[in-house]
Amino acid sequence: MRKFFYSRLALQNIRKNGRFYFPYLLAFLGCVCGMYLILSLSTGDGIANLRGGEYVAGFMTFGTGIVGLFAAIFLFYTNSFLIKRRKRELGLYNILGMEKRHIAKVLFLESFYIAFAGIVVGLALGIALDKLMILLVSAIIQSDVPFGFSISWTGILTCLILFGAIWICTLIYNLARIQLSKPVELLRSENVGEREPKTRWLVTIFGILCLGTGYAIAVLITDPITSLALYFVAVALVVIGTYCLFIGVSVFVLKALRKWKRFYYKPRHFINISGMIYRMKQNGVGLANICILSTMVLVAVSTTVSLYVGIQGGLPTADFTIQPYNSVYQSISADSMKEVAEEAAQEQGLTVSDFNGVITLDVSAAQNGDSEFYFDQSSTSVSILVFLTQEEYNRSAQQPVSLQPGEVLLYQDRGEYTQNEVLNSSFSVGNLTFTTVGEAVIPEFLSTQYNNMTFPVYYIVLDSYDTLEQVNQMQIAAYGDYASQYTGYYTFNTGGTEEQQNAILSTLWDKGYDKMQQDAKTFGDEYTGGFRASSLEETRNDAYALFGGFLFLGLFVGVLFTLGAVLIIYYKQLSEGYEDQHRYEILQKVGMSRKEVKKTIHSQVLMVFFLPLIVAAIHLAFNYNIMNGILSLMSIGTAVHAADSTFLLTTLITMAAFCLIYTLVYLATSRAYLRIVSPKKR
Repeated sequence: MRKFFYSRLALQNIRKNGRFYFPYLLAFLGCVCGMYLILSLSTGDGIANLRGGEYVAGFMTFGTGIVGLFAAIFLFYTNSFLIKRRKRELGLYNILGMEKRHIAKVLFLESFYIAFAGIVVGLALGIALDKLMILLVSAIIQSDVPFGFSISWTGILTCLILFGAIWICTLIYNLARIQLSKPVELLRSENVGEREPKTRWLVTIFGILCLGTGYAIAVLITDPITSLALYFVAVALVVIGTYCLFIGVSVFVLKALRKWKRFYYKPRHFINISGMIYRMKQNGVGLANICILSTMVLVAVSTTVSLYVGIQGGLPTADFTIQPYNSVYQSISADSMKEVAEEAAQEQGLTVSDFNGVITLDVSAAQNGDSEFYFDQSSTSVSILVFLTQEEYNRSAQQPVSLQPGEVLLYQDRGEYTQNEVLNSSFSVGNLTFTTVGEAVIPEFLSTQYNNMTFPVYYIVLDSYDTLEQVNQMQIAAYGDYASQYTGYYTFNTGGTEEQQNAILSTLWDKGYDKMQQDAKTFGDEYTGGFRASSLEETRNDAYALFGGFLFLGLFVGVLFTLGAVLIIYYKQLSEGYEDQHRYEILQKVGMSRKEVKKTIHSQVLMVFFLPLIVAAIHLAFNYNIMNGILSLMSIGTAVHAADSTFLLTTLITMAAFCLIYTLVYLATSRAYLRIVSPKKR
């Protein structure tokens, strides 16, 4: 044969099958581009120079695994559409005299050209968009934009290895399919599988059980920690159940409708149901893939947006928060800590205002019934008891109280996790018995310390320090080295610029611990304590960096999965169009008008096309409860809480936006389907 014959033939085949190859090329270079971008963001200098960039880099490192796995599965899956469509053409080559080794050479060159173009163009596009992604991340996390431009050589090498391996695997798969098939089988490949699908009872029952179990976990579990532990179990069950739903359950339902004679024996229903039975057999996996990708997009975007939107409302209201803790009560007194705060503020020419706070003893305790608490390390029934004296309570209380020995004020949080919402009028802690004389009003700066806790929390106001110390000695005797220490919670304002607040924060860290230890030695300290300090600016920056990075990853993955779903829909429409073309030609020959055929096509395509979206919406509805619980845990450290209303609103908006995109894709791809199935006569 002439020189470059196979090369020209390969290029000619790509051009001739451009309707199939061009979207695949776009998918290939899109995956390469996305992989390079996320690798650059996780390892490049651009993100490292951002304030809070370490959070973003950590999320991007996690994202590389998601994107890499998605690229491998997605490209291998879309490649199967290509080779399925090309079988008849390749079989014709074989019949006309080309040996299978010659066909293999053509396939090799075709796949090489596509992979080479995809990798080169994808890397070039990724490098070009890298700076834009850094600008976007900077805007999301509210950080200054770094100067300079860099290329991630690690990203380039990783992309070459990963997508080179994917190309080799798909090539081996294609060559094996051709090598193991006979020419006649290749020519008749489009007519294979025309027999009516059987009802798969085991698949149907198993699918219903998996979906039911997954939904039950999502709805019935209310404990956030348990929700987090079982979430991926529920996800796995729903994914398995979704595949079974489209493969087995759908065929079962359609056959049941076919037995309903009054419904089935109508022209529109007759054609739709009979056509959908075969479609579910051939394309049930494709519909399940679209459904799962759609659900992933909806969950990823709604949860990350919800967390990001809730940042501002969950930030502390004071400029600074300090939390000293020590075994010596007097070493963390309000006067001592205020002295440290004033000294730090004066160095910056500022003054302290609105200084407020309390000293507490936060102890874990086992609960017996609704009126008995005891200290036991081995117990699994845990409550948090937050003790404070009436002196500390009165410092911030609007209505000061005067308690007698044995009397307490009580405030109970997380009441749904206890046997009764309110304790009895008397209760015991160890060998001490207390009488409840009223409900405590806990200041917000104290109550927010445990608003992510899933255990019951009891705030108990005691009459004196002596009573508090008795409780302390009991828990030390029970817990030993693991006993709790006295903890101070103090907040104050200073105003000033971000630079001044950063300087004050640095001084607090330097002098706060020293002051606490110095005072502790005065009162005979036997243990070492600790000191924490945070500023509003630092908390805000950390929150935007943390949840901004999470939001960027959610949006990035959401866009990638959306493109994947769109491409699968596109290939599904084309492949089904060519498969259905012969059926609708027969219908027109036996008397159906073109108008009736088009009406039937519209109805059937609409039903099948939106079925994955409907199931995805159902998945999202059942996911709402368990994800809302998990979001409360993800706010730890910044007091950011995604309220029910915020999460519900973002979920509804995300669903509406995705439905709009889905509808636009339907309108675009359904036209291509109609042109194939029912072309206009000239």
